[in-house]
Amino acid sequence: MTVRRYVSAILGAAMFLAAGSALAGSYAAADNAFPDSTTTTGIAPNVEIIVYDGTSQPAVIAGCSAADCLGYAPAGTTLPYGTGTVTNPKNYVGWAVGGGDPSIAVYLYVDGKSVAAVKSLKMFTWSVHNIPAGPHNVQALAYASDGTAGWSAPLTINVVK
Repeated sequence: MTVRRYVSAILGAAMFLAAGSALAGSYAAADNAFPDSTTTTGIAPNVEIIVYDGTSQPAVIAGCSAADCLGYAPAGTTLPYGTGTVTNPKNYVGWAVGGGDPSIAVYLYVDGKSVAAVKSLKMFTWSVHNIPAGPHNVQALAYASDGTAGWSAPLTINVVK
């Protein structure tokens, strides 16, 4: 029985490492939600966002809600964390959710107001056309299957027009 557990653990670790290396170069455009039937009720999903300056790819990273910038922070570099600047009228916002329900949309909030919603494998497109120049609070909201809400850390994005 013990040998079986060790073999299962080793195989699980190998699959995790293989999946991580296969996804390492992908954009943060996908819903990285991991449905888990063993999730404890009432635990909020982990939500992260990355704001790009513009919609052309590869786009310049304007800011991230987490220090690792969804895995896009190369070793030894510092990317804008917690703050950033956009200069384009339309900008992509990538996201990742851990522990969320992939059948429920993820919502983008700017200054406390919902401005967009997307489901799996799509990035937000954030238009700043009707937003005045200056700093704005940007966050994403996702839900667990039991309805528990999870917010990304706030990201202050300075809109330059």
